Amino acid sequence: MLENDNLDVEEFYEEFESICGLANDLKGLAPFERLLALKTSLKGSRGELYDSMKKICTEDGTFTKDPHIVYDAIKVKLLRFVKTREEKQTMALQEWNCLTKGKASSLEFETRWERAIRKLKRYGLEKGPQELLLGYLGRISKQCATEIRKDRRTYTNPDGTQSEQRSVRSWEEAHALAVDIDNDLSATRAITQPVMDNQNPWREEHSGT
Repeated sequence: MLENDNLDVEEFYEEFESICGLANDLKGLAPFERLLALKTSLKGSRGELYDSMKKICTEDGTFTKDPHIVYDAIKVKLLRFVKTREEKQTMALQEWNCLTKGKASSLEFETRWERAIRKLKRYGLEKGPQELLLGYLGRISKQCATEIRKDRRTYTNPDGTQSEQRSVRSWEEAHALAVDIDNDLSATRAITQPVMDNQNPWREEHSGT
């Protein structure tokens, strides 16, 4: 969604056009379909800008005849709201500093984590491997981070050989262990949690009372 307080228009279009490209078995949306889909993602004054352009282009026939031109024209107008590079860097750092896993699963957190580090890299604030590893461990639960730090196992080296048993050296390795830990916890809950259904023995025994 592109709302009034969202000035990261470039990122919005990057994500929107990426999603549009996945439609119709990766053939992408047709120009007119993409133009209509854009409307549903614009809120507030951004939606009003779309409606104004639609009215003008409907009158001269270009809205249906040349939808790709109308789409590009709306995009140009919306891109006037972009932030400066310094503002984008500040926002990327704020997102990175405030990022926490919370109650999300490791797979759910992965999307937000990768988005945050992608923004840092885009705006020249890329973190090194060790800083990313420490940053990842600092954003998950202490119990999970402790288990990951204690874990020792072999890993495949870039040349295809197996390493000696060692601890994780990258956030990707730590994340893989976090996903495994999540899966183990889910399996344990499924086994140990009592199944509550309509076949409660107490209810059957007292059904006549």
